[in-house]
Order: sequence, then C-alpha cells, then structure tokens
Amino acid sequence: MNNTQTRWTVSLFVFVGLAYAVSWLIWLPQLAEARGWTDAAAWKYLHLIGGIGPMVAGITVTWRFSGAEALRRLFRRSVAFRDWRWLAIGAFGPVLLFGGGVLVARVTDGAWPDLSRFGGTDEFASLGLALYWLGNLIFYGFGEEVGWRGVLLPRLQTQMSALSATMIVAVVWTLWHLPLFWFVEGYTSMDLAGFGGLFFSFLTGAVIMTWLYNASGGNLLAVALFHASLDITINTPTSTGGLPSGMGFLITVAGLALLWRYGPKDLAPIPRQTENVTTVDAASIATRPAERSLV
Repeated sequence: MNNTQTRWTVSLFVFVGLAYAVSWLIWLPQLAEARGWTDAAAWKYLHLIGGIGPMVAGITVTWRFSGAEALRRLFRRSVAFRDWRWLAIGAFGPVLLFGGGVLVARVTDGAWPDLSRFGGTDEFASLGLALYWLGNLIFYGFGEEVGWRGVLLPRLQTQMSALSATMIVAVVWTLWHLPLFWFVEGYTSMDLAGFGGLFFSFLTGAVIMTWLYNASGGNLLAVALFHASLDITINTPTSTGGLPSGMGFLITVAGLALLWRYGPKDLAPIPRQTENVTTVDAASIATRPAERSLV
C-alpha cells in the first residue's frame, strides 16, 4: 500500500470515528437517562444538535488531509445556490414523495390520512414550525450531509463505483443512529426485522442522494435541502402508519429506478464526483458542465 492509499484509508477511518464520537457524546446524556444510568433529566434538543457530528468530522478531515483549498471548495459546494433546478428538486422532491405516500395510505387504509399537522413535530413541538424546519436544515441537513455526501461519498468514489460507495455510506449512516434506539420514539420499539427494513430504507435513500449529489455536480445545498425536507415530511404526525410506509415504498421505487436508469458506475448522467485525499481534483471537475455553476 503506497503513501496516498494509506492516507486515503486513514482519512476514512478518522472521519467515521470522529463523526460517531461527536454525535454519540452529544447524545450520551439522553442515552444515560433512558438506560437509568443517571437521574438527571437530559435536554431533549441534544437529539437535534447531535446531527452535527458528520459535519464536524468532514470539516476536520478535509482540513487535516486535503488542505485549505479543499475546505474552501467544500464550503462553496454547501452554498451553491445558483442552480435553482437542483435546489427545487432537493426542497420539493420529498414533498412529492409525501403526496404519493398520501395516495398509498388512502388505498391501503381506506381513508385519507390526517394532514392537519403537515410538517409538524411531536418531539420538538415547542420550537414552532419555522425553528423546527430551520433546525432540521442546519443539524440534519448540513450537519449530516457535509459529512456523508460532502466528504465520505466522493472520497470513496475515487476508488470504487458510485453504488459500492453508496452501500458503504449507507452502512456507516445506519450504524451512526445506534444510540437513538434507546431513547427516540419509533426506534425504541424496533426489532431485528425492523432494523433490517430501516437499513434498506437508508440504502435506497442513499441511492437517491448519491444521484442528486453526482448529477448536480456536487451541490451539497441541494442534498441538505433534500435530507431536511425528507425528515420533516416522513415524520409528520398523522393518523395512520400508512403514510410513512407509503413514502418508504416510493423512496425504494425511486432509488431502484435511478439505479436502473443510470447504472452502478456513476448513478448519474455525468461522471461521479470524486475527491483525492491530498488535493481536490479541480482540473477534472472543471470540465464537467453540471459543476460550473458551483465554482
């Protein structure tokens, strides 16, 4: 293994370890309360704040292993707002999936689901709608995607196909949620079969976000909007379990359709986005038309 390969491998392990460490330490008080390790009441918003772990890890690893120019490029990808088409797909794609989930729920449950609290939340109800949406974008959108899709995915894609990289990201992403199984409603009652279903939903969701990231030329803002919008819509309080199940079904269909349409190599109509450990491959990226609006 040469020096570049070694640095590539080390950077990935450092990223994953740091992403887990930051998030899990933030979630530790809630985990300790749920497990009875302490009588102190944990602040419930730690669940939201803990989403920043992958972003902290991504920024740290980019700065340490790739330098200041790569860090500036990561920032530019995160505020690439000029291509409104990808931003619209990111923000409203999950809303369309939500609409499809409503129709699926109507068929499976025999009644229309209650949509009076669209975009709302039970867990963070005291924030109000606007702050809840903003918090989702900051902590779950950017907090996760700057790391998962901004750093981990393009580094993996330098050595393997987009699908292989996506599968690894999906595994890392799913296991990152492990502490939540002890204190977050919806996770605490999940059995082994439910965990398998959760992983499959993360995998197909990861396929969609890989497509969005690669096809947009690495537009992290679009991916962050998609992630936040998906979390908000799929967790909308409603009168039936058919709605989130319907959305999960449509996410699976969409992921498989994108894989069939574009193939495992790039999962996009243009070459997959890559990033070397020592330097961003700016020369090759600059030749990609879909990327020009980001620079």
